[in-house]
This record gives sequence, C-alpha cells and structure tokens, in this order.
Amino acid sequence: MGIRSGSGIYLTTKLFPKRGISSVMAGKVRITGAESLVSGEVEMVVLPASEIISVPGVDFVGMIPAEIQFVPVFSSALLKDG
Repeated sequence: MGIRSGSGIYLTTKLFPKRGISSVMAGKVRITGAESLVSGEVEMVVLPASEIISVPGVDFVGMIPAEIQFVPVFSSALLKDG
C-alpha cells in the first residue's frame, strides 16, 4: 500500500494504532504516490483524492469513511508591505 505526506503520517501514527493493525501493516506500507500503482509497485494507495485522480491509468474507487478521514488544515501568509 502506498502512502505519502500528511496522510501517511496520520495512517501510521494514529489510525493503524487505533485500529490495532500497526504490526500487520508495517511490512506492507511504502512511502510512494499513485504513480506506483501504474508501475505495479503497490496494489493500492491511500492518498488525497487530488493525488489519485490526476494520475493516468489509475482508477479512483472512492473515499474512506468520514469517521476515519484525516482533514488537513491549510494556512497562508502574506508579507506585510513595509
């Protein structure tokens, strides 16, 4: 299974331990993106939808249940004009 960035951190440090599957998933998780599906490196990925649907040859199969979703918070800043 391919994971990357914030979603990967969430899965490996929060969701897998909460579900009691950390040890089972440890040998199955790779830090990689959706393009690894096309190459056959992994059989599935858990990533933001935008990182999946933009890769040619990859089928988006759906969202994970809302109760276990990781919702990232984006921030921005502007340089104050001096």
